[in-house]
Amino acid sequence: LEHLKKNPFFTPPATWISESGLKTHEDLTQLHKQGFQGFLIGESLLKTGKPGISLNQILQIRSHL
Repeated sequence: LEHLKKNPFFTPPATWISESGLKTHEDLTQLHKQGFQGFLIGESLLKTGKPGISLNQILQIRSHL
């Protein structure tokens, strides 16, 4: 991801959106530390059969149910 920081097309006020492939909270955290503000998360959620629960795990949201 370092090459993105040197690319003139990826300078503020650009909003960086990650490509898909996120599977864990650590993936999301690492991309956020690199400057990404948006994240495409899809396939990994659908493969689990319980996308809501999987998304909560990636975002580390605790259910109050």
